[in-house]
Amino acid sequence: MFRGGPSRSDFAGKGRLAGRLCGGRPGPSGRRPNWAAGCKAEFWYWGFAAGMVVFALTLNFKLFFAITAASILLVLAIVLDSQKRQTP
Repeated sequence: MFRGGPSRSDFAGKGRLAGRLCGGRPGPSGRRPNWAAGCKAEFWYWGFAAGMVVFALTLNFKLFFAITAASILLVLAIVLDSQKRQTP
């Protein structure tokens, strides 16, 4: 019986259009999200975007490449450091 809108049971089996920032349930793997590791993994993209913005504002290729190279080197340093910490 339809009385003005869908009920909660109609929404229970369907996914969301956008995810939550703070998940209420663990994902399919059963583990909670690791936000720090996710932000470290995305750092290269943010560094590249910052380099593009700086280039658009200044039209300076050297500055663009310096920022992009710094973001790549920082990501490599983070990866190497995390691998070093994981080995016993």
